[in-house]
Amino acid sequence: MKLTDDSNNFFIKWVECKKSINYDKFKEGYQIVNHIQNASCLTTKIGLLKTLKDYEKNQKLLKKKFSVNNFYMETYLVDSSHESQMFFQTFKKGELWICKPSSRNQGKGIFLVDDLSQFKKKIIDEKLSSVFSKPCWIIQRYLMNPLLIHGCKFDVRVYMLIASVQPCLAFYHTGYARVTCVPYTNENLDLNVHLTNQYVQKKNLLYKEMKEQTVLSFDQLNKYINENVKESKQLPNDWVLNGFQDSMKVIMVDCLKASLDKLDKKKGCFDLLGFDFIIDENMKVWLIEINTNPALHTNCSVLNNLLPPMIDEVLSIEIELFDTNLVGELKSLLNFQPIFNSSTRYQFQTK
Repeated sequence: MKLTDDSNNFFIKWVECKKSINYDKFKEGYQIVNHIQNASCLTTKIGLLKTLKDYEKNQKLLKKKFSVNNFYMETYLVDSSHESQMFFQTFKKGELWICKPSSRNQGKGIFLVDDLSQFKKKIIDEKLSSVFSKPCWIIQRYLMNPLLIHGCKFDVRVYMLIASVQPCLAFYHTGYARVTCVPYTNENLDLNVHLTNQYVQKKNLLYKEMKEQTVLSFDQLNKYINENVKESKQLPNDWVLNGFQDSMKVIMVDCLKASLDKLDKKKGCFDLLGFDFIIDENMKVWLIEINTNPALHTNCSVLNNLLPPMIDEVLSIEIELFDTNLVGELKSLLNFQPIFNSSTRYQFQTK
C-alpha cells in the first residue's frame, strides 16, 4: 500500500488534503482513494447550506415534508447581499450569532456576533486583508441554551462512512463528546467558552490537567445523562445510546439524500466524514456541521481506543467492497452500522 502524495501508482491512497489526489489520472475500478471529489457540497459550510436548501425546495415541489430548520440553526450567506439584508432585518439586540468561514476547520476564523455595527466592520476588515482570495462566510443563529456537562458546553462528533457512491452505501459509527475546560455563559464571548474542539481547548491553561475530561466516550456521556439529566428531562434509560443516536442517524441520512445528485460517482472513491451535533436544554438534537478529513489524533485515552480500530475497519470495508463488487453481505463490518443503501432502497428510520 502506497500512501505517497506524488505518485499515481498505488492501490489505496489515504491523504489529508483532496488536492493530493489527481482525479484526472485516477484509475476508476483499479484504485481506491479516501475522498469523493466534490464532497464539498456537504463538508463546507456554504456547500452544506446550499445543498440542504436545494433539497428543501425539491421536497416542497414533491409535496414532501422536509424543513432544514428542524435540525439546522437559521443560517445566512454573508456574501449574498440579499441574505445579508435578511440577517440584518432578523437580528435583534440581545441575540448571539456565530460567523464562520466556509472552508476552514479547527475553529479558525470563527467569531461571535452580538453587535451589528461591529459585525459589519469585522467583515469589511476581513475582506480588505484577504489579498489573494475572496473570503466566504455564513452567519448562523447561535444556540444559546445548550445542554451542559458540569456547567460546561459540549458537543458530539460521530462518523459517516460513504463507502460507495454508485450505488450509494453509507454507514454510521459512534464517536465521542467534546467538553470545554471552562463553564458556559452567554456573557463571555471568549471562544474557549463556546468552541469545544481540541485545537481551541489546547490553548487553555487548564487543558493540560483537564485533557482527559475534555473528551468523553459515548458510555461516559450516557452515564452522565442517566445520572444527572434523565430524571429532570423524563428521558428513558440509556437515551444517549438509543434515542440520541437514532436522531443523529436520521439527520445524517437526510444530509446524504440531499447530496446524492451532487456527489461524484467514481468507483473506488469513499469518504469518512465527521458529523458534529449539539443538544439543547430541551433535548433537541441539532446539526452543527459536517467535516471532511476529521481529526484522527489519539491524544487521550478515549480517542486512542476509538480511532485506530475505526480506521482499520474503514480500510477493511473498502478493500472488501473493491474485491466483491458489492456482492453479498460485508464480512468486515464490526462497529459501523448500515444507514443507507441505494441498491436495496434501505435507509435508517426511527421506529
